Amino acid sequence: MVKNIMTKKHFVQPSYLQVSLDHLVNDFLNNPKDVNAIWKLGRRLSYNLWPDESNFMTQVIKNLKEKWEIGKITHEEILLLGMAYQAGAGIDRDRRLAETYYQHLVELEYPPALYKLGGIKENYAGFNEAKSLYERAAKADYAPAWYALNLLGDRNVDENLMQACHLDYAPALSKYCTYSQDINYGIRAFNLGEPTAAYQVGYFLKETGNYEEAIRCFEIAIEQGDDKSYNSLALIRWKIDKFQDLAEAAKLFGIGTRIGPGHEECTKNLYRLFTENRNNPEVIYHAGLANVISLKEFNNFVKNHMNTFVALSMDDKYEDIRDLLDKDLRDIVLQKREERRIKIQKELEVFFPSPLGRMIRFFETEQLTDFKKEENALTQKPRV
Repeated sequence: MVKNIMTKKHFVQPSYLQVSLDHLVNDFLNNPKDVNAIWKLGRRLSYNLWPDESNFMTQVIKNLKEKWEIGKITHEEILLLGMAYQAGAGIDRDRRLAETYYQHLVELEYPPALYKLGGIKENYAGFNEAKSLYERAAKADYAPAWYALNLLGDRNVDENLMQACHLDYAPALSKYCTYSQDINYGIRAFNLGEPTAAYQVGYFLKETGNYEEAIRCFEIAIEQGDDKSYNSLALIRWKIDKFQDLAEAAKLFGIGTRIGPGHEECTKNLYRLFTENRNNPEVIYHAGLANVISLKEFNNFVKNHMNTFVALSMDDKYEDIRDLLDKDLRDIVLQKREERRIKIQKELEVFFPSPLGRMIRFFETEQLTDFKKEENALTQKPRV
């Protein structure tokens, strides 16, 4: 069951980090009773928006405020105004104004607004006021409110969490997966768009020795924005013989040192991997790129393995090598790189006398790095 659901991406819902903001807004407005639609939109609004997303939200807010002024606005649209001001999405953050919109709906006992205002009160007013609002929303069987009561540490902690799970609230399912170590709850959470659930399922699979499926789960989790998975996936690529790929492990650890939770663990593991593989140029490269070793130490490795690093620098994947070198050493590497390119071209001319034959062979052996770079630069479109 895990294999069928977790490894075929058309079976799962993309996470809130992968879906366009306008789609999340429309999904919420068209499905106001879907608690996961509200959750996804709220989480997405809390992230830094791209300029085009911010402009989109600015226009949405303008349109909704016009509706507010003439009194022709739905409960969901008022809630969206409050969420936008609370997050500062497309507008300056204004908690007081967000409370005003929520309060208007609270007076109508609108469960999502009770929950949202409860979240503000929990952070700025205190436990009792927040709990009262959550309990009012929970009476309407509003799943996020049950989950919030669980997080507050209410005396019925387990019952509150299970109630949220029964209502298929993704964050609650994800938490219960960790709490109960029941992989099926993680699968359900992942199918509802919670990216961290893929990590949890992968973790349990790894612990039981199902490394192939664990790798797939961690890869999906990374694609969906869960940064904790870099370390777990890299450990498999390092430690498990059947799946060992030291260059890939170093690359994953290196990315993990720069983003998200677990960066300290990735830094520690990348250094350990480096100390065990001091003659592996790809591992050395990623250790240098991640600043796990000093630039001076990295430059010394390049001097001692010049030909290897020159060959490596001709691959697009490792072009940053030159940025890690001091000026004199960089000039030497570039010179030897050009000499190597000329040598390869001359060898090709012997075996492939015609220009067309040389060109075909050159591209087959992926040695036309500079030409490929120019092509990529011309064809790559900037984000707008």
